[in-house]
Amino acid sequence: MADVPRQYPHVSEIADPKAARSIRLLWDAVSAIQDRTTAVESTTADHTATLATVQSTLTATTILAAQAQPAAAKTTAAIAGGAPVGGDNPPPTSDNGQGADGCTQAGVNGHITPGTVLSPFVIGQVVCGVANEFPTLFDPQPDQPTLDATRTCYMNRVIWHLNLAGFQASHYGSDPTSAGGSRLAFAPDGTVYITISGAGGRTAAGADPRKLETVYGKVIRLRDDGTVPPDNPFVGTPGARPEIYTMGHRDHFGIAPHPTTGQMFHVELGPYGGDKVNVLKAGGDYGWPDYSYGRNNDSSPIPNPNNVTGIEPALLVWVPGITPSGLLFYTGDKFPAWKGNLMVGSVVRGRVNGASGVERVVFNDKMWETRRETFLAELKQRIRDIRQTPDGLIYLLTEEVNGAVLKLEPAD
Repeated sequence: MADVPRQYPHVSEIADPKAARSIRLLWDAVSAIQDRTTAVESTTADHTATLATVQSTLTATTILAAQAQPAAAKTTAAIAGGAPVGGDNPPPTSDNGQGADGCTQAGVNGHITPGTVLSPFVIGQVVCGVANEFPTLFDPQPDQPTLDATRTCYMNRVIWHLNLAGFQASHYGSDPTSAGGSRLAFAPDGTVYITISGAGGRTAAGADPRKLETVYGKVIRLRDDGTVPPDNPFVGTPGARPEIYTMGHRDHFGIAPHPTTGQMFHVELGPYGGDKVNVLKAGGDYGWPDYSYGRNNDSSPIPNPNNVTGIEPALLVWVPGITPSGLLFYTGDKFPAWKGNLMVGSVVRGRVNGASGVERVVFNDKMWETRRETFLAELKQRIRDIRQTPDGLIYLLTEEVNGAVLKLEPAD
């Protein structure tokens, strides 16, 4: 493994102190991992997978630092492998952007997955893998270990700051959960919200998105040192994990604070349609797997959550589903007509190959929806993430055989 400098490259260029601190913590953790590399390399095959994760973390850290450079240093589009923008590549799965077993697909060959290359302000996690059948953002390197060519879901812990089993370079570790994907975002009060998949519903092992003894199917809330805020809704509740903020979630791949109110908004995938945007309420139960705005994957009905006592309603719903991935409120000046609008990436709409794009939702001052627009559908690209940079431009991450990072800027 290549040496990692002990300095903090590019951190001095980041204006946001929380983002700078997060990247410094990542560099410190990577340095600690590097000190143990020799021992890891001499151990059993279990550590081979850990080395792959370490390599991904090093690459992610480099990307996070690079993204923090001034806008003048950025290129208009970074196309992995020189792929053209466009085309009609078929999705690698048939389950609304997920594997048939309900797991979110993650990395291959020790590389970063589409969806984990995020801005310096939000650092995502990957906790499920599909080997040798999912496109990666970078070409495989011959010296990197590979995974088995079988679909495998792993038991993982959500770990803040690094999701690395066997290393103690972190401040928080969750209970083990079945595999899924994750996003995180800082709130205006400095706390961090982390989404944890509950896509498998109630499992044979007893995991339940609506029970409080596990973080499975939850949004958790922590302080940036990994401790639990004392005002979390289940602090002091017997048998409950105090980091839980909301429950009853399936897969949720986008979360962001409202720029004015600070409320946390998040997008959630229905099983077969019924994707939705939630406004997170402390202690709220969002109903999965007992209630949904969509249907089961076999098309059998699921009770609708509308007017069910104790179940939080969605702010808005997509039927057919759009497989939402990535969420932001636009706050920049480059696209003034979009200021304050909610934007969500779409992987695939209605399970129709090539039907995807970016969703733009307009609200009035009461947060009532007044208009929706889908744009960039003509690119036929599965949009896995959407981010705004400090200069007000928008970047998209595509999930394709030859994925791309796309930069949106005004036409004139």
